[in-house]
Amino acid sequence: MSRFNYYVRISDEDKLEQTNKKGGACMEIKQLEYLVSAVEMGSLNRAAAALFTSQPNVSKVIANLEKELGVSVLKRSAKGISLTAAGMTVYDNAKNILANINVMTEMVGQAVEYQIRVSCYPSNMMARLMSDFYMKNCQYPIHIEFRERSSEEIIDDVARYVSEIGIMHISKKQMTTLNHVLDQKKLDFYPLREYELCLYVGKKHPFFNRESVDFSELTNLKYVQGSKDYFALEYNLEKITEGALQVEKLNHVIHTNSDHMHLAMLLYTDVCSLGINFMYADYEQHDIKVLKINKCEKLMVLGYVLNRNYEASSGGTLFLNRLKTLINTI
Repeated sequence: MSRFNYYVRISDEDKLEQTNKKGGACMEIKQLEYLVSAVEMGSLNRAAAALFTSQPNVSKVIANLEKELGVSVLKRSAKGISLTAAGMTVYDNAKNILANINVMTEMVGQAVEYQIRVSCYPSNMMARLMSDFYMKNCQYPIHIEFRERSSEEIIDDVARYVSEIGIMHISKKQMTTLNHVLDQKKLDFYPLREYELCLYVGKKHPFFNRESVDFSELTNLKYVQGSKDYFALEYNLEKITEGALQVEKLNHVIHTNSDHMHLAMLLYTDVCSLGINFMYADYEQHDIKVLKINKCEKLMVLGYVLNRNYEASSGGTLFLNRLKTLINTI
C-alpha cells in the first residue's frame, strides 16, 4: 500500500501537534476509505460487509488512524458510532481525498476508452443491457464495473463514487423523501419513466396461463422477497397502493438477496414476486411471465442517480443514452 503525508488542520484542544513532532500524519488510503465507509454506513459491521472484511479489522484500521492523528475521530456506543468534532474535519477531508484519487485514477487510465461503474437494483434486464452494451463497444478498450445493490446501497455507492451511476426504481410517493436523502449527499435523481406494478410467475405457478390478476388475489399467493431496505418496493406496498395491498398480508416464504435464488424460485416453484412492468421483448430468456395487475396505476419511477460533484464519464454517458433509447422502444 502506498503511503503519503497529509496535514489536517484541527482545533487547538484536539492537540494534534503534540503527537507528531514533524507536524504531519502518515496515513494510508485504506484508513480513509474505512473511516468514510463506517460513517456513511453508520456501523462498523455494515462497513465491514461493504468492504469485504471483518468488523475487528475495520475497528483496528480506524484505531490506527486515530493513533497517527492523535485524536479520536469516532464516538463508539451501544447505539452505534458518530463523529467527534475532530472527526468531522477528518471525514470531510477524507471524502475529498478519495474523490480526487478516483478522478486521478480515471485520468491515468485514459488508455481505456470507456470506463463504466454502475450500481443497479437486481435485474436480469439491466444485466442483459450491460452485456449488449459491451458487445456493441468491445472493439474499443473498455472497463465495466457492475454491482447489484439495494436502493440504500446504490445511493451510498454513488455518494462515495464507488459507482458513477446508480439505477433504481422507487414509488412516486417516496420521491420527496428520496430527494431529501439525496440532497444531503449532494446527489440527484433523474427519472426516466413511470411504471405499473406487475406480478412475475413461472411455469409451475397456477397463474402462468393468465394475462392479469386482481389486487384481491395477491394476498392468496406465495412470494419470494428481495433485500430489505427503506426504499424497497415490498416494504412500502400499503403506501404505494393507498391501502389496496399490505405487506403483512402477503405470504413471503423466501427472503433472499441473491438474484440467482430469486430467479430459481420463479423458474422451478409456485412462488411469485412483485416488480415493475419493465421488460424488453428481445431480452426475455426465461420461462417467466409478466402479469398485469388490474386497475393498477403507474406507481413506480425508474431512474438514475448521479453525483453533483462529478460529470458522468464518456462511457457512463454512452451507457445512459443506450438505456434511454431502450426505454423509448418498450
